[in-house]
Amino acid sequence: MCLIILKNGLNKYSNSIWILYCILVIIMMSSYIVNNEENVSKVVNPITFYVQNKEKQQIKDFEIMLIKDELPQPSKEIVISIGKTNQEGKLIWKIPRKGKYIILLPNNEKKEIVINDRNVAKLIMINVN
Repeated sequence: MCLIILKNGLNKYSNSIWILYCILVIIMMSSYIVNNEENVSKVVNPITFYVQNKEKQQIKDFEIMLIKDELPQPSKEIVISIGKTNQEGKLIWKIPRKGKYIILLPNNEKKEIVINDRNVAKLIMINVN
């Protein structure tokens, strides 16, 4: 209704008011999009996993599987396999995202890790018994 009055009543300034209104809408939409992008998990620096047994020997071809730990309860557990370790028992996760994760170990144990912007754990040791 306000737009109709502006469009019909102010013929002299209607084009400039229309342009200002469009600019205002664009600014509001862009700020909304920026605020939503901040809530999405961001990619942080690569993380290196080292896997070894009790005798401190590296374990080759150990598959590292993670579960995204969402609070209060995950709607469904999605297991992410990020790969297998190389000859040195090392695996580099190149594009991790922020969040809490649970590492699944072969003896049904779980290890929790937290990945965030401030204190990024660049090295994670996994001891398999």
